[in-house]
Amino acid sequence: MYVGAVNHSPQPSVRLGLNYARGLREPAAQALVRERSLAPFTSVQDLARRVPELRKDELTTLAEIGALNEISEKRHRRDALWQVERAVRWSGPLLDELPEMNGEFPLAAMTDEERLVADFRATGLTVGPHPMQYRREE
Repeated sequence: MYVGAVNHSPQPSVRLGLNYARGLREPAAQALVRERSLAPFTSVQDLARRVPELRKDELTTLAEIGALNEISEKRHRRDALWQVERAVRWSGPLLDELPEMNGEFPLAAMTDEERLVADFRATGLTVGPHPMQYRREE
């Protein structure tokens, strides 16, 4: 599942519908799809601005399950979470254009197991490796 209009990943991927995202309200999902059909989202901030129907918790869920990876700067879930916080906490024109800590984001990418937990918590399933793969050698 991703929110961007085109998946630029060189790896094969499985796309899930927005209806799998727990807590995402239908009117917000419809607004997201409508805006995405008009033009691709250029950033998480662009998404939040163009789809005001999305609440912070819905944006957070989309970030946690990787749906915003294609439009986040570092293309990983924690970066998308960081971008959601920046988008929903308006800082005003004075601080809005400041670079983000010399281009560095303070959050590391999620581990495989953290992604698995986030997937199950927010969608009830995962398209990643089977959960037993992480414990197979044990």
